[in-house]
Order: sequence, then C-alpha cells, then structure tokens
Amino acid sequence: MEVPESGDFWGWLTLHSEIPIVWTEGGKKALCLLSLGYVAIALYGVNGGYRTKDELGHPTAPELIPDVARFAVPDRPVILAFDQDSTTDTRSKVSKALARFGGLLAKAECTVTIAHWQPEHGKGIDDLRVLGGADAVHQAIAQAMPLEQWRIQQWLENRLTWTAALQLHAADLSTVQLDELPEHGILAIAAPKATGKTKFIHHQVADLKKVLSATHRVALGRNLSRRLGLDWRGDLDKTPDGRFITGCGYTLRVGFCVDSLLAINPEQFRGCDLVIDEVCQVLRHLLTSTTTNQDGKRPALLARFRALIQAARRVIVADADLDNAALHCLRDLRGDEQPVFLIRNDYQPQGYPVRFIEAPDRTSITADLLTEMESLPDGQVLMVATDSKQVSKAIARLIQQQYPDKRFLLINAETSGGEAERTFVETPDIVLAQREYDIILCSPSVATGVSIEATGVIAKVYGIFTGGSSTDADIAQALGRVREPVERIVWCAQRGFNFSKISRSINALELKNHLQQRTSAVVSLIRSSLREDIQDEIAQYDWQSDPWVNLFCHMEAERNRSMLSLRDAVRVRLQHEGNSVSVEERTADPAARLLLQQAREELKQMDAEAIVGAEDLIYAQVLALQQKENLSPDEQRAIAKFQLKEFYGLEALTVEDVLWDNHGRRRQALLNLEAQLFPDVARDGTVKALEKQASWNQGVCPWDLSGVELRRKLRQTLGLNAFLDPNLEWTKYDLCACASKIREQAALVRHVLNFTVTDKVSDVQIVHQLLSQLGIKVAFRWSRSTPGHPDEKLRVYRLDATHWQALITVIDRRRTRWQQTTEPTGSPPFQEDQNQAGDPDPVV
Repeated sequence: MEVPESGDFWGWLTLHSEIPIVWTEGGKKALCLLSLGYVAIALYGVNGGYRTKDELGHPTAPELIPDVARFAVPDRPVILAFDQDSTTDTRSKVSKALARFGGLLAKAECTVTIAHWQPEHGKGIDDLRVLGGADAVHQAIAQAMPLEQWRIQQWLENRLTWTAALQLHAADLSTVQLDELPEHGILAIAAPKATGKTKFIHHQVADLKKVLSATHRVALGRNLSRRLGLDWRGDLDKTPDGRFITGCGYTLRVGFCVDSLLAINPEQFRGCDLVIDEVCQVLRHLLTSTTTNQDGKRPALLARFRALIQAARRVIVADADLDNAALHCLRDLRGDEQPVFLIRNDYQPQGYPVRFIEAPDRTSITADLLTEMESLPDGQVLMVATDSKQVSKAIARLIQQQYPDKRFLLINAETSGGEAERTFVETPDIVLAQREYDIILCSPSVATGVSIEATGVIAKVYGIFTGGSSTDADIAQALGRVREPVERIVWCAQRGFNFSKISRSINALELKNHLQQRTSAVVSLIRSSLREDIQDEIAQYDWQSDPWVNLFCHMEAERNRSMLSLRDAVRVRLQHEGNSVSVEERTADPAARLLLQQAREELKQMDAEAIVGAEDLIYAQVLALQQKENLSPDEQRAIAKFQLKEFYGLEALTVEDVLWDNHGRRRQALLNLEAQLFPDVARDGTVKALEKQASWNQGVCPWDLSGVELRRKLRQTLGLNAFLDPNLEWTKYDLCACASKIREQAALVRHVLNFTVTDKVSDVQIVHQLLSQLGIKVAFRWSRSTPGHPDEKLRVYRLDATHWQALITVIDRRRTRWQQTTEPTGSPPFQEDQNQAGDPDPVV
C-alpha cells in the first residue's frame, strides 16, 4: 500500500483499519520494527496502553487510553510484541499486562495476536533482531498467537507452580535411581504421558505388605492392579470381619474403584501406601460423577476417602495434568504440616504429527476416514477416538455398510461390558498382536488407563470430538492412548456444550459464589419441607475452607473454560505437549453428511427394536444388576426397557414409545412440565434427594442439590405457567410482558434455565424456546381479525393439541400410579437428570 508522503500519517492510519499495528514497549523497539516495514507504536511500559484510575487517582474499570483507542477499531489486526523476560516475577507481570491490554483491544473488536520467542534469543524484539536477524523478527510476527490461544497457553504453563523437591529430565522414570524418597506424607509425580510413572510407582510399592490403589474406572483399575502386583477388589471374597481373601489367603494389597470406597476399612489399611494414578480424574469422578452419588452416597464416599488419605503412611499420586488445586486439596485432606514432596519430570517425549482439521462439522473428517478404510493395508489398524457414543455407533454403522469385509471393535458405554471389549481394554497389545480387527472405535471409555504400546500395528489415529462430554485434557488423553508417534487426524467442535450445571463462569471464586447463592435460594424454597437438622447442616457448611467445595469449583470453572473455546484449547494443548500440529481449513462434505444422517436414523430404529426385544425385568432384578461391576449390552438394554416402562407407566413397550422418548430427552422435558403443573412433586423430589445424602451422616454436598424447584419457581415468576392452558391463544403482542420480564432477568435465566437471552432473539423465540424446555410444541394459524390489531396479518399461537394431550396422558398415568402405591416398584416419582457433569457413565 502506498503511504502518502505528506500530511498526517497517523490520521491516515486511523482510516485504514486493514493495516496491522505492532504495539511494543519503548521507542527503540518501535523504531526497530519501523525499519523493517511494520507500523509500530511504542508504549511507556507494559501497562502504558490502558488506565485503571481516573484523573483524581480513584480506581476505575480498565479502559484504553485515548492515544490507543483511536487506532483500536473493529477488525484492525494488532500484534503485541512485549519483552520475553527470563525471571518468573517479571514474566508474570508482563503476562497480566498482555492479558488486560489484549482483552481491551479484543473488546474493541480488534484481531489481537501475541508475538513470542525464546528469552535466550533476545529479551526485546530489537535484541531478537540483533541475535537472529530480520528473519527472526518476521517469523515472530508471522507466528504470533491469537489472544485466546495465548491465554490457554498461559494457563497450561502456570497450572502447576508448586515448588518441586526433585526436578528431573528423564525419558523413563523407572530407570532413575532416587535415594531418600520420603516414606511418609504425600509423594506427587508430575510427568508427561508415557514417561514410566506407573513403573516407577511399582518399584516403590513392590515389597510393601499394605498397598491400596484407587482408580475411577474398572478397566483402568484392573490393568493398574496387574501392573502394580495388586489384587483387584472385584475378584476377592470378603470374610465376615471385612478382610479380603484370595485363593491363597488374606491380602492387604488391593486395587479398587472409588465407587466402592465404602468396602475399604481405613483401620485395616492403616500405615499403607495409597496409590492414586490419574489423580485429577479420580478426584473429578468422586466429586461429579452420577455413579458416585448413587443413593446419595457421595458425602460418605468423600468422608471415607479423607479417612484413607489420613490413615495411609504415604500417599503416592501421579498425573500428567497435575495442578495446584489437586495438591492443595490432598494436603488439606491429609491435615498435617508435612510438605508435599513433588517430583517434576520436564522431559518431553517424542511428539506425533497432527493434522488438525478446522471445518464447520465432522463430515469432512468422516469422509477422510471412510476413504482411508478403503486403502488400509492388510495387518494395519485404524484407531478412532471420540467423545460421543452416538458418533462411535454411526461411524461403525457406516463402515459396516460400506466395507462389510472390514472387522471392527466398538467400545462405548453400551458395549464395554462385552467380553471382547473388556479383553481389549485390559490387554490391548495382546489383542492387536492377534490381528483380529481393522478398525477400533472408542468413546471416552478408553480415554484413560489404557496404554497401547504395540508398534507397527496402528496406522493412524483419528479423533472426532463433538464437545458433548470431554474437556481438552480428556481429548489429549484419548489421543495419547497409542504410544507410537503415528499421525493423528483430529476434528473438534469449535465450542463444547458440557458446561457446569452451576454456572458458566470460568472463575472458581465466582462459581463458588453462584453455588452458594443457588444453595441458599433452593433451601429457602423448600425450607418448610426440610428437616431441621438438614437445614442446620447446610447453614453451617464451611464455604470458605472446605477442600472439597474448593476443588469442585476449580474443576467446574476449568471445565467451562475448556468448553468455551474447545477447538482452540485442544489445538494449543496438543502443541504444548510437544506435538507437531498443522491446521487444514476444510468445508463440510455434503455426501458424508447424508450418510451420517441415514446411519443415525437406522441406528435409532435398530436401538429401539433391540430395547423392545430385551428381557422384561422386575425391580429386584434391576437392583441386582446394578450391583454388578460390568453389565453386558443385553443387560443394559433390559434395564433401559424397565426404566422406560416404569417412567411412562406402560405394561408393554413398543418401538414408537422408545423413539418418542428420544434418548431420555422427552423424559427430562416431562419432568420439567410435571414440576410446573404439580409443585409438590418438584419440592418433594428435592427434599428426598437431600435426605438421601443426609442419611449417611456425613453432611451434604451443595453441588448435588437439585435445581428443579428453583427452575420451577423462576418459570412461574416469569409468567410461563400462563401458557400451560390448551384453550389459550396468543400473538406476539401478548408475549411482550412475559418477554420483558425474561429480558430483565437475563442473567438469572442463563444461570438457572441455561438459556441465553440476546437482543437478536425476538419475544416469540424467547418465550417459545423456554416453553420447549417443558416438552411443549406450539401450533399457529394466520389471522387478520385479532382484537386491537385490525387488518394486520398475525400468527395466532396455541399449544399443539395432539402433542399436549400426549404429554398430559403420560403425566396423568404417572400420577395415578403414584397414588396407587406407597412403595417404589421402579424409578422414583421424580428424578432429576443429573448427567450434566463428570465422567461419562457408566463407569468402565
């Protein structure tokens, strides 16, 4: 672009928002950049681009200074090229300034990127030119990281700042001779994947009499127990006095899943070594999984876990993603003053090449996968990791249709109880050596705990992630199960949707505040039905220092952070872990979309037919099956059939009934509608859930408190109940008052009803979408004779009569059954869908 030789250059620049500006600190650095052809502007220090005080020195909200604001126009590319300091304190200050300045520029709709280079190549960008030449500067500017990706990178680098007792750089920890490791307290190991953490732990506990290993998945636990030389609890008998026994005698070397913590007596294992591999995921499972709150037992499990932490002589924890929050929690649970002994291994294993596909949906990568199947060499295997059971089933269906000669193994929540699937999870290398499969598809069941070390067998690993359950850490774990550095082809949704059920805040303190407010609001609504001792329990809850609530809020905030920018988070994490990531911009594939749609429809029909054809069970049989460690696909379908019949009050189940249920979505909507029509149901359900937890005499977990009564009350306050009248008709004008209330309470609606109100959404859309949460469908007719609006052609709305009658018929049938019995014969009258957080269930 030609720059005018006369006139006001800066005034001319303000008119050209397409010209990038590089902001740096100090005139010398700006002159250096100007000499290389960049438009550069110098700031008086890293905080010089914005102000946080007014003219009188009073604190104000941060804002750009006028000299910066004039250039900060929408779509302007801006690069921040601040110094790369080597000292920790200075780096921290610069990072905070970059985050704030970059955030203000982004708020002004600029396109913000952060230039970075290694400190040893020069502190400032002028030093970089001296040491590396002009090419080094051009490279730093060209590779500047988008602000959001830079923020993710900063979080990854600062998640563990605990002072390490031992700093290592070892490819295999098990080969390192370490003397004088502590025999008491907490021994923590932070090391990348595939660096021998488990083998190192085995050396530590091999000769000990008392060892416990706590895991969050059965398959992981069995595998880990075998590698550590322990007995798996599910394979052991128990004596009347609670001791574990094998065929050879008593054993005090036991591995177990934390769901069964109550089977472990801390006194029997006092003085043991307690091993917790993948500790962050174990803690998350304890705090958020639905299985660990079955029968309200979460408080009891947390209390027993704390007792084991305190009874153990030494607690050995390991995780590639170990962070400060987990260590703080463990130290607080331990309750002694002994410092955590942290071993930090900074070795970076050989990474793998990643072809990162950026496309609007998964159709493009699905087309690539199908093409790859056609040319797959004999003896080679494709591995597919996904975060969705339905995606794994759809891909398996496509392969079955298009390549009937190809052999596949599908491992997801429905199939994981099968013999072939369990065998692969427990001994993957042996199965791969037998060359029985051409493609292996895995849902989150194989995200952790499975180490595939076979070489020359896996050709490529595909990753297809929709954002329905896994965070970026989970996704990286799933892609890392294959240790050989073969190519990964990855597609990930731009944004996830498995947000915390508490709020979408990415700040742990703010999220805890939301949780506390939510708890107070719910308790105030149900106080008249709540036992006094439970009221006291909640009133005396230690919100400030309870380690469990602090860790829960941290984990939920991090989950939200991941979901907000899932694609960026996965990409940055893969790069951070030493992998070579190349990005491909792709469009959707219409042919693959059609194939996937057809496969999904066929699977719905097939699944429905399989459930209808499953065995009919009685309540006692269901209870017995739920105690089993693993359920076969047939057993899972039989339980699903029982639950459908019980919920809908049916004597016989048809395919149409299953399809109408829509994978449980209809049940959830009906529960919401039931709560609005019969407030006592919502209140009683909330109270009973609290009483279940309190019955264990270990307190309550506020985050498990049902929000159904709060949602019911808010919907009522907003005026939505008025539309639950099959005789009522309305137009857009009749919705103004209700929509106005909703807009006024937009923040509360977002937190409680998980619905975001924007100015772009019409009043009709707002009200009707909130009604759809109750399972309601709306019909309309055109009219020119609406009172008050003569001759205006308007849509006149009312409840869809046929659909409304179907909903009411189910609710009436359920009410009749509740009134006929006082003892449960199936699922309870009210049950809130809690599968909104935690690891995907069931536990595998």
